[in-house]
Amino acid sequence: MRVNLGEVSMSNFNGIKLPDPTPEVAHAIEVCTELPLLDVGDYLAGKDGALEQLAANVRAIQSSLGFSAIVNHGVDQSFIDEAEQQVKEAFHLPQDELQKYFHGEHIQGYWPANSVTNVRPGYEAEKEWKSTLAGWAVLRDREPDDPKVVKGIKHRAMNKWPDPKLLPDFKAKINRYHNAMVDLAFKLLKVYSVALGQSPDFLDEDFADSEWYGRLNYYAGSPNAEGELANTAHSDHSFITLLPMSPIPGLQVRTPRMDWIDVECVPGAIIVNGGEWLNQLSNGRFMATPHRVTEPPTERVSMPLFFDPGDEAFNDPLPGLAAEGEERKYPRKNFYEHFAGYIDAYTTPKK
Repeated sequence: MRVNLGEVSMSNFNGIKLPDPTPEVAHAIEVCTELPLLDVGDYLAGKDGALEQLAANVRAIQSSLGFSAIVNHGVDQSFIDEAEQQVKEAFHLPQDELQKYFHGEHIQGYWPANSVTNVRPGYEAEKEWKSTLAGWAVLRDREPDDPKVVKGIKHRAMNKWPDPKLLPDFKAKINRYHNAMVDLAFKLLKVYSVALGQSPDFLDEDFADSEWYGRLNYYAGSPNAEGELANTAHSDHSFITLLPMSPIPGLQVRTPRMDWIDVECVPGAIIVNGGEWLNQLSNGRFMATPHRVTEPPTERVSMPLFFDPGDEAFNDPLPGLAAEGEERKYPRKNFYEHFAGYIDAYTTPKK
């Protein structure tokens, strides 16, 4: 499948014309053998024209492969490394200790291995697989007097943290990592707004009370099971997802040709991909690309950050992204309805 990059970069997005994507990005999209690599340093430094060029590249990528990797993003590598070490230490705790933090009816907390099955439409080919990874879910931190905590709203409870006597640095270092990733996501929000044919601050209101979801994934690894699925194919629920690249292989992305490519590590890079919320805001023009993880040969940690709007934001197509007379492709719902429906579509065993 070839993408008409001229059409992607100039039309169907509220009449906002952007530069052509850079030759490197255009080539990566055409051959679809590796993720396009974007240097966001000039944009973050405020260089003239950098926002528009980055938005043009994002528009081309999100209209085709849906995944890229960014460098010079400003997230301190030590934040990533130390958070990964904390995750390893947490999953080395005895099983009976981990079970104390079982997620229960809310998403927050410990998820044992083999506890997720993708039963959503479109993934029937892998419905018998169970994801062998274990995980720990951390959402935006809430205090006991938070209105959503007080009301007992599902998936809006307080986070569960390991006993500080066992892991004294876990909460602080995980929060430090997540805060840095959220800060980067807010900076990228303006790029995606322009890529969607809007002003840089157009989406600010939707994200004024933004939510986010950090999942700390742990793969024990098995040399004998290498190549088998450890996390079944899925697309993310999010607006965008940010994920530090791992030197240990496993992540695969489905291309427009409907084949799978192995993601090669670029040291220090962060993967960025669009999720289903972005797909809905664009009325299907921006991809929420399926991806999966094969069983790694050794211990592996991944720490995706799912960046989301506030719960009351709606998935109405943005101006110019639903042509006159064109029907919207997705039923109208607010973000909380979308998120809760997505999470609850995955089956989990009882404690």
